[in-house]
Amino acid sequence: MTKEYIRYKQLLKRENQIKSLKSKGFKFIIKKNKFKVIGGFICLGIALFPNGLGFVFYPLSFILLGFNKMDLYRFKEIGLRKFKRFLK
Repeated sequence: MTKEYIRYKQLLKRENQIKSLKSKGFKFIIKKNKFKVIGGFICLGIALFPNGLGFVFYPLSFILLGFNKMDLYRFKEIGLRKFKRFLK
C-alpha cells in the first residue's frame, strides 16, 4: 500500500469530496498533545504580561501550540468563507 500526498490547496478544492467521505463515516483527526496545548497557553500568558520576556515566550508559545503557516492559511480560508456566507 502506497501513500499518496496532495498539497493543501488541492485539499481545499476537494471540499465536496471531503463532505461525502464524512457522510460515509470517515473521520479526520488532528492530534494535539494536552501538555503542549496547556504549556503553549501558559507561555502565551507570560508573553502577554508586560515583563520583557515576550521575545522568548511568543515563539515558544506558538511552537508548543503547534501553529504553523498551513494552520494560519486554513483559518484564513475558513474565516473568509464564513464571512462571505454572512454577507449573503
